[in-house]
Amino acid sequence: MGRMVKLDETPLPGVGMRYDFDSRSGKRVGVITHRDGRREIFVARRDDPDACAESIVLADDEAEAVADLLGGSAVTRRLETSMQDIQDSPWTGYRCPTPAPSWESCWAAP
Repeated sequence: MGRMVKLDETPLPGVGMRYDFDSRSGKRVGVITHRDGRREIFVARRDDPDACAESIVLADDEAEAVADLLGGSAVTRRLETSMQDIQDSPWTGYRCPTPAPSWESCWAAP
């Protein structure tokens, strides 16, 4: 398994958020998520991450296609693992009485 990529998050006031990382190839690669929903992929020099070498603005459907091509999100994979852990837990299927007399009564031992 490869190294963990350090993802930097930078707020861009009035624009949105910038997410980027240093690639093994020596480039700075990232995505800007604009407040209006647009996404922009960019490549910059590692020594000057504000000097953008190339950028592409993607529509929603294009961003989804690129995400699918890249194998989906690590967050999505982690969420799927967490959901499986929850489904395998002994609490699966436990229901509070409706209406529950109090929140504590939901967690009281039967």
